[in-house]
Amino acid sequence: MSMAAPPLSDVAAQALNLARRAGATAAVVQLGESESLIAAVCAGVPTERTFRRSTTIQLTLLRGRRQAAVSSSDLSADAIATLVQRGLAIADLAAEDPCVGLPAADERAQGHADLDLDHPWSLGMADAIAIARRAEDAALAVGDAVTLTEGSQVQTHRSHHCLATSDGFLRTWVTTGHRIGCSPVARRGTEKQIDHWWDWARRPADLMSPEAVGQRAAAQAAARLGARRIPTQTCPVLFAPPAALGVLADFSQALSAKPLYTQASYLAGALGRPCLAPHVHLVDDPLLPRGAGSASHDDWGVALRRRAVVEAGVLRGCFLGLYGARRLGLPVADHGQGPTNLVVRSDRTAPGDDFAAMLRRLGTGLVVSGMTGKGTNLMTGDFSRAVHGFWVDGGEIRYPVAGITIAGQLGAMLTGLQAVGSDILTRPGASTGSWLVDAMRVGGA
Repeated sequence: MSMAAPPLSDVAAQALNLARRAGATAAVVQLGESESLIAAVCAGVPTERTFRRSTTIQLTLLRGRRQAAVSSSDLSADAIATLVQRGLAIADLAAEDPCVGLPAADERAQGHADLDLDHPWSLGMADAIAIARRAEDAALAVGDAVTLTEGSQVQTHRSHHCLATSDGFLRTWVTTGHRIGCSPVARRGTEKQIDHWWDWARRPADLMSPEAVGQRAAAQAAARLGARRIPTQTCPVLFAPPAALGVLADFSQALSAKPLYTQASYLAGALGRPCLAPHVHLVDDPLLPRGAGSASHDDWGVALRRRAVVEAGVLRGCFLGLYGARRLGLPVADHGQGPTNLVVRSDRTAPGDDFAAMLRRLGTGLVVSGMTGKGTNLMTGDFSRAVHGFWVDGGEIRYPVAGITIAGQLGAMLTGLQAVGSDILTRPGASTGSWLVDAMRVGGA
């Protein structure tokens, strides 16, 4: 897949000029042009062969302290002029807000770091179909339990971006992203279990092989056969990395701007106070080379930097962005946009603390390998999810479990975090190993 760099900076300059002439006192233009390829197979037969090209423009327009945002996929001059008029009409109806406005000069990104985000995959449709088939074939070869799949998929995209503001900020950059996924079905008699595994990377060479993706997905599906319910009880819980990332996402949302400035988060006013176990640290690193969330600036041109969000269990930073920081009276440099590439680290983690070692630490209790639904009340921190996983006794998996729920309070869960594994899983936005929580309520039979 290839794409010539479009003159997005010229389109941005045109949009800003139209905004000024129409009476905007300030403006921000975000432009994007993307090409993507998607190929999918099921039972060896192609089920999707898609090539897409898309363009987007988003205008944020200010008239004094009134602000509106509008977007379109049409980059023609007439369409942009119409978009400007529509945006200003909306701004005229908006309430005045003292927190809107462009960043100060000292908040701006002063350079554009090379974060190694552009790695095109020269992949034709026939090649993509062949890769998807390799993942599916590997899944079907794992064992007798897996005889079909819900499909395998390969995706690749490349995007050009431009950000420009009416006070002279201008940046253009290019990003890529690639993905392989597989969804096998395991069957035993009338029982059926479906699981999924996928991998994503900026650079094709960093992806898991399609065979490894298919094999892991199939092994997970087969391992869920014979699931039982367990008695209602309170016990230790080990969150496997995918589930731990789900809990981390809830914690990150509680640290985002709107829940905090509307007092709708249990972490409102918690800066400088313990929010995690004292051995745990969270660092957000937007400057990580090839990171899924890497960027040298945010959507307003504010400089991003590596920062501690939690240090020795104590909350040091939030995910506010420019507007949220102004609403809370905090420096945006310390509470910038995010999470970008959030990394969880524990002082207790040793190199040998893989998943098997974490099972031994658990001893007897529940492994949560997957969660469904949205069950976190950000205001109170109350946490409840339907889950599936495994029952562990003597540090070894005894049988799969399903049809159960877990419940707790997010603050208590995180301050009661006993260990973080070295079995690191990286997904767009965050990286962590498994999490061992001292006690949670399990609702079962």
